[in-house]
Amino acid sequence: YYMAADPDGISFKPLGIDKKMTLNEVLKEVDKGLEYGYIIKGFDKYPVIVDSTGEVLSFPPIINSELTRLTPETRSLFIDVTALDEYYASRALNILLYVFKDMGGSIEAVKIILDDGPEKTYPDFKPRTMNVEAQYINSLLGESLSNAEIYRSLLKCRFSVVNDGDTFRVDIPPYRVDVMHKVDLVEEVAIGYGLWRLTPTYPKASTIGMKHPETIVQDRARLLMIGLGYTEVFNFLITNEDQNYRMVRRPVGERAILANSSSVELTMLRDSLLPGLIRNLSYNKHEKYPQRIFETGPVVRVSGNGSAVTRVSLAGVSAHSSASFSEAKSVVLSLLNNLCAEPVLFEKSEDPLFTPGRVASIVLNRVLLGVLGEVHPEVLELNGLENPAAGFEMDLTPLVDKYSKF
Repeated sequence: YYMAADPDGISFKPLGIDKKMTLNEVLKEVDKGLEYGYIIKGFDKYPVIVDSTGEVLSFPPIINSELTRLTPETRSLFIDVTALDEYYASRALNILLYVFKDMGGSIEAVKIILDDGPEKTYPDFKPRTMNVEAQYINSLLGESLSNAEIYRSLLKCRFSVVNDGDTFRVDIPPYRVDVMHKVDLVEEVAIGYGLWRLTPTYPKASTIGMKHPETIVQDRARLLMIGLGYTEVFNFLITNEDQNYRMVRRPVGERAILANSSSVELTMLRDSLLPGLIRNLSYNKHEKYPQRIFETGPVVRVSGNGSAVTRVSLAGVSAHSSASFSEAKSVVLSLLNNLCAEPVLFEKSEDPLFTPGRVASIVLNRVLLGVLGEVHPEVLELNGLENPAAGFEMDLTPLVDKYSKF
């Protein structure tokens, strides 16, 4: 029986535990409960599967009961699939059952009786039916396959096929959840026919490949930073509010948030490269100094109308006993000079990441390009850094148009 139970009103021995525990205790004390408990926390009752005697067999989606432990003598399996969607749960069950059937097992059905609906029986091995036209298949493959060749190709891939004129009605086995669109059937035809038999052709449009202007700017910036003694690092585009804002004293602002994030470490898209570089320094504070690192890559910022805009950014940080505003400024000047982006102005500004009075905006042709300065002592303390640090970050996107003409 599948039932909703009071978290403190029922107890059982979780798998691998030698004592009875309530459902709440499982969530607080068992590893799997701590890992997956967030899925069901907040509900008044928790799901359990019990046998005819009332003994708990499983506490989905957390952990099974010790009663269900598999041994070499086990001959029967009860398979419970947990999912947020009935369709996907059914398809996952079908795949498992076909594997066990292939291994010599026998399959028995389970009847599910719902309180407010009809009875359902699982597994559901009824095949799905999809139609595909011969003309569509040949247009994608660039071939002129006859109906007979298409028919034989689909049979080779273990599909049940009915040829009705120039249309094929294909029954898709319940374990083939990868077939979602008729283009997937075209792929099956290609496999059944033989990929090596397809006629190779050149594209009708003749073009010459070249680097994207963004790549050209980034590549040149990389060479310049390496020449200035910096080492390139690569951080993830996905980050979290703690790293992107709080660890660098910046207020949490408008940002691109991930929907249904599965981890508290990955909740948003970064809008700045500097927080990642500060974290890199904190992870490597045991290495020798000076440390000079840089990164160039995409950042995602939310505009005034709420839309997300991707920009190409470049940031660098230098950490050693004499790191200063002047060092960061000289690096920026050298970069922009070699990128043919002059004249550049430095204007007094404020940024919580940097020390007041030791921070400036980078302005090119009256356009705000970025910021540079000495890292604030509180940021150093938050990240466990003992040496002073100075850094900069600037937007390379305004320079892309210049290089797109080359």
